[in-house]
Amino acid sequence: MTKPANIVRGLLMNTSGAHERAGYDIMGVGGSVAVSRDFKLVGRLSLIGTAAVVPGAVSVPVALGSARVPNIGLHGQIGARLRF
Repeated sequence: MTKPANIVRGLLMNTSGAHERAGYDIMGVGGSVAVSRDFKLVGRLSLIGTAAVVPGAVSVPVALGSARVPNIGLHGQIGARLRF
């Protein structure tokens, strides 16, 4: 979700108007790819590690045009698992 309130080259992007839904709009796409690994510790206890890549891209309106804004996120998680 974006709220394109900005000033580019000294020009203000007008974000007030009836077309806005609370000021935020969906303007791009994203996705996620993740891998996990289970590391056995002792007995029924394991350590779980996950790594993810989350790429995305959006086109945001600016005064007299638009701006493409790519983004990539890298995420990591570590957790414990107890099997019953």
